[in-house]
Amino acid sequence: MRRKLLGLIVLAAVLVAGFWGAAGAQQQFRAGNTTLIRANETINSALWAAGRTIDIAGTVDGDVYCAGQHVTVSGTINGDLLCAAQTIVVSGEIQGDIRIAAQTVTLTGPVANSVTVAAQSFSQGGESTIGRDTSIAATDATLSGTTGRDLALAVHNATVNGQVGRDVTATTNRLQLGPDARITGDLAYTSANDAQIASGAVVEGEITKSAPKKGDGKQARTAGETILAWLGSYLYFLAAALLVALALALLFPQAIHAIAGTGLASPWKSLLAGVVTAVAVPALGIILMLTDIGIPLALVLFFAWLLLQVFAGVVSAYYLGRLVWRAQRNVILTMLVGVTLLTLLYFIPVIRLIVFIAAMLLGTGMILLTLGRRRPKPAYTISSRKA
Repeated sequence: MRRKLLGLIVLAAVLVAGFWGAAGAQQQFRAGNTTLIRANETINSALWAAGRTIDIAGTVDGDVYCAGQHVTVSGTINGDLLCAAQTIVVSGEIQGDIRIAAQTVTLTGPVANSVTVAAQSFSQGGESTIGRDTSIAATDATLSGTTGRDLALAVHNATVNGQVGRDVTATTNRLQLGPDARITGDLAYTSANDAQIASGAVVEGEITKSAPKKGDGKQARTAGETILAWLGSYLYFLAAALLVALALALLFPQAIHAIAGTGLASPWKSLLAGVVTAVAVPALGIILMLTDIGIPLALVLFFAWLLLQVFAGVVSAYYLGRLVWRAQRNVILTMLVGVTLLTLLYFIPVIRLIVFIAAMLLGTGMILLTLGRRRPKPAYTISSRKA
């Protein structure tokens, strides 16, 4: 199981590699509150989609990369599906792999290759077929369809009521085999409880149970579960960051490009401006709070500061995208690369705090320096005259 689960870490690398690989290929970008690929529409390239609601009912002859709140795939994807969202429903046909992270995932359609999911709840319908391997990390998972080869589970409550072509390996609190479950190979599971095997369920190989390791009265988390938890958190955070960043990039592309240009021209000056501002704003706010008349101004100052921090993270991501990919002129693609790399750095324990502080300070400095340079000059001057 550990070998299969460790393979999930390549998902983050696949996301980054997919962004870089897009430079030399034709791409289709769709973003907005609602992103729709109609049933009669065919996209002959890879698809990058972002929005609150994403509905893919047509055909995509390429990979699909998406980030949204609600994602529905009822059409055909002749490639891989890599997606992060709150809810994902896949009823269409996927000719490649599925690698997704969401709060709720529902799979009812056929998948030619493998499925990798990190979710709170996962459900596979009885008509769904997965050609190769299935790897699930979730709180609750129900699998009623077919897995062609191996099934790997890191699930608190797992129910298997379908067919598995080879072995099943699980780390779980509760494992149930329904009456329609048929496992051609072995069943090896780690749990404090015995598996509940219904009448009619078939396991052709050996059934092996391992007791979980205990430390201080709590069940120890396996390496696979740790990786899956990290991966799920990363993808969910990435989805949220992409939504905010892409929305701002679509609304203010010229402004974000200009702000990042300031950072490229004067990185240390931008960082210094951010440090000075980080010290000055709290100090000024405290001084204003000491007086009754200054309290409203302090509240406005702090609100503006919080709003500035939101933009600071976004422009820092775009700055990073431009820094590593200077030849790219597409704002959306640059933002995708920058957000992916920055969120990946956020999830490295040793440097995450340094990266976060640096991004906030640098982003703040870039914004303020750009605003200072673009401040309009007075249309008139006041001259003094001698009486």
